[in-house]
Amino acid sequence: MGNTKDTSHKFAVKESTLIIIAALFFASFENIAFWKKALELTALDSMQNILFLASLLTFFVCFFILFFSVLLWRPLTKPLLIVLLLISAGANYFSISYGIYIDREMIRNVSRTNAHETLALITPQFLLWFTLLGILPAILVWKVRITPARSALRGIAIRIFGMAAAVALIGITAVPMYKDYASFFRNNKDIVKLIAPTNFIHGSYAFAKQTIRANQPLLQIGLDAKQVFPDEGAHKPTLFVLVVGETARAANFSLFGYERNTNPLLSQQNNLLAFQHTSSCGTATATSVPCMFSNMARVNYSSDLADRQENLVDILSRAGISVLWNENNTGCQDVCNRLPLSVPIAAFTPSEDCPEGLCYDEHLLDNVSQYIAEQKNGDIFIVLHTIGSHGPSYYRRYPPAMPGQFTPPCDTNQIQGCSKESLVNTYDNTIVYTDYMLNQTIELLKGYEDRYETGMLYVSDHGESLGESGMYLHSAPYMIAPSEQTHVPMIFWSSDEFMQKRRIDLACMQQNARDKEYSHDNLFHTMLGAMHVSTVEYKPELDLFSECRR
Repeated sequence: MGNTKDTSHKFAVKESTLIIIAALFFASFENIAFWKKALELTALDSMQNILFLASLLTFFVCFFILFFSVLLWRPLTKPLLIVLLLISAGANYFSISYGIYIDREMIRNVSRTNAHETLALITPQFLLWFTLLGILPAILVWKVRITPARSALRGIAIRIFGMAAAVALIGITAVPMYKDYASFFRNNKDIVKLIAPTNFIHGSYAFAKQTIRANQPLLQIGLDAKQVFPDEGAHKPTLFVLVVGETARAANFSLFGYERNTNPLLSQQNNLLAFQHTSSCGTATATSVPCMFSNMARVNYSSDLADRQENLVDILSRAGISVLWNENNTGCQDVCNRLPLSVPIAAFTPSEDCPEGLCYDEHLLDNVSQYIAEQKNGDIFIVLHTIGSHGPSYYRRYPPAMPGQFTPPCDTNQIQGCSKESLVNTYDNTIVYTDYMLNQTIELLKGYEDRYETGMLYVSDHGESLGESGMYLHSAPYMIAPSEQTHVPMIFWSSDEFMQKRRIDLACMQQNARDKEYSHDNLFHTMLGAMHVSTVEYKPELDLFSECRR
């Protein structure tokens, strides 16, 4: 007994060391599926690509250092790490073997899998993989003795230092290659669903959130909504088109002071108002579109509430207005779910005009005349949800033969390989095409002036970065987002009769459009006012036209 040696110290590690080891292991072995896909997408044929992959690996290690520094605290360090190892090993195997991406829908499928289906997936290959990358590492974690810091304060200080070092290393290795990161992840959005353990953590959270929301009742608003007209005299019905832009920034519209003539057609239209100072609700479609149609202002906007509450189009429909939603984007973000008619235009558009499954925006008008003809009486409200200037495939957003293009273009979604000049040229071409599409909308509305009071409002959901301060694309956190991502174009046009019947002073509107600040907050109330809808939800102070009514 006296000769027995205590060998437990051989299996002892400091907390900080365990975090680093775990970060290295997860960044490499527990994410083989990610790296396999990344190598398929990034050829090792240039020093730039090699440096990008090296930077990406460094970023992963630093990310997991931050992740585990926040997550792993005694006494839950071992149990949590073991669970993450086992689940990551299983998820990684199925991603590699079956091409599975772990997201909300996959978690839903797993929750509905029965015992027979599960047993069919337990193969010798799975057991070997799960043992090597799940069970054995889990046993090592269980056996190891974690040496605590000399004091709790010292332990916290070490963690903070490690996290600061990780952030600094990300800044040194990843930030200079932001263009490569933006292009890689924007072109391959689903690849993040291969990153364990964040894929199943996020998927599980999204599944739980959706399940809870599905059991909550819809919150109705504007139950008192009805149309109230300013006088009892005869009036024409209203035909209004709301065009929701995508990724268009005001900085590249000549109507907003851009030196290039990107609005050659709209600039020739009468009764056109360009609201010079308009800010978006968010920097991504998933936030901005539900927000701009909701009755909530940006400062108190809740996506959870918006998901289960009625919005502008619900109220317009309740008031007896015929509402059509034409879709040419990735979906209406649940805004149009309760409408009797929402149309994905790819369903009736020639495939050659729908690169990547998204069509040229002019086709949003293809079914409009037929829809108008089918409405026998009453007001009509039409939403056209465009794909606009969505990147990084900017060159796919306009027909190749479109006249008036700026050259040379960036004819690829690998924007990191394009010069700044060609990238801006291609983005500007999307604005020229938007100008054409909006002009076509106005000309269509002019054809109905004998029967309707007609109007159009165009507003983009958010803007876009094109390399300013090293930033590309969008989705930056709003508090730090540059103006290129939040300053959006808002353009209004109407017939003379539309303005006259609503007693709107055009000169007053022109001055306000030039001088005053507006935002997505104004959309909900402006549309209610324009369509003569009375409801307690309407706030005249947020109606663009309210101040100029005479």
